[in-house]
Amino acid sequence: MNFKNPLSQHIFATVKEPLQLTIDEQYQDLHTINTLKGDAIGSVHVFHGTRLEKMVISEFITGPGMVASLVVIKPDYQYDVPRFGSDFSVMNDKLHLDLDLFPHKDLAADGDYYEQAFASLEKPYTSACEQFTTMAPRGLWLRNYISPYFFMTDAEPTDTALEALQALTADYLQSWLAIWAEQDKAVSDATYQNITQRAAHFERLSMQHNPVKNLFSTILGEELALRSLSALY
Repeated sequence: MNFKNPLSQHIFATVKEPLQLTIDEQYQDLHTINTLKGDAIGSVHVFHGTRLEKMVISEFITGPGMVASLVVIKPDYQYDVPRFGSDFSVMNDKLHLDLDLFPHKDLAADGDYYEQAFASLEKPYTSACEQFTTMAPRGLWLRNYISPYFFMTDAEPTDTALEALQALTADYLQSWLAIWAEQDKAVSDATYQNITQRAAHFERLSMQHNPVKNLFSTILGEELALRSLSALY
């Protein structure tokens, strides 16, 4: 399977075998997404996988040579694994990346686990913060759900910056894979309920505050826009 954004391709190639990904056929209608004028503008691919609820790779063409790519790995909530999220855009005037392993539990409630699980992010995160000007997450609601290693930047569209941001995403992905591989025992019923409740709140607010929701409704039509965005969560 080939994606337009090299970072999407790298992420897919890295996790395809360990997660045993298979395409979710109920979303095949989103593999090519057209505007109301009939122009192909993007795609959404949804996958099943081992101990996953779903994985989603979404790509939209935002202009000549410009591609916005969103990758979400949503774990099976029976396991204490964070949600991987990468939003990467290649534009003429900048590169945008926001990236995190979104925890599904209150970090203060299980500090020892998260300190150990997220320890591998300290070095790449610190290095990236020294290299790039970081941005605060948009919206107070989001700050309640991010990890201490949430990273967001708008960078100059240079080859050096592109390689560095791709390498940072690869580091986060490897950290996520390590957590996923280690957390292979189901959590307690009480923990499962807490995780699902927090995740449901996160998904509802993510959809409610999605910055492209109105734009997509205009160019795709409300029904297709809702289906495309809902697939992400």
